[in-house]
Amino acid sequence: VLQVDPPDKKRCHLELASSFSELERMKEEIWDLLAPNSEKDLTVLFCLYELAANAMEHGNRLDPGKTVFVEINVTDEYIQACVEDQGEGFNWREAIDNTLDLSGNRERGRGIAMTRIYCDQLVYNDKGNLAMFTVNRRKDKKSS
Repeated sequence: VLQVDPPDKKRCHLELASSFSELERMKEEIWDLLAPNSEKDLTVLFCLYELAANAMEHGNRLDPGKTVFVEINVTDEYIQACVEDQGEGFNWREAIDNTLDLSGNRERGRGIAMTRIYCDQLVYNDKGNLAMFTVNRRKDKKSS
């Protein structure tokens, strides 16, 4: 017997309007999936917040008629999340290798780099309107 969907998996699917006020609702909806687990899990909230805010602002251009879709799966082994907007996408191949520059006074453009550093994997679809990240809950990233 092959078990594809282990019983310890928790899921949450959200459809958010393209408004930053929806980020608070997202946090409330997924809080029970993450807390009170480890401190590492709480950083997942930052990653989701960043990707959802980017999807709203850059993908959907804050168009209230467009939706951001968020899917999160949590098991004892990993956390996997997917954020998709209804925008035209972007050339993620250029942006993914940007280094994190903390010496400048730029306030913007650090979120994706920080998300990439924290996650075990951050990938985009070809179009660039869907981002998915995975965090392994069993290993400490510093030791890998």
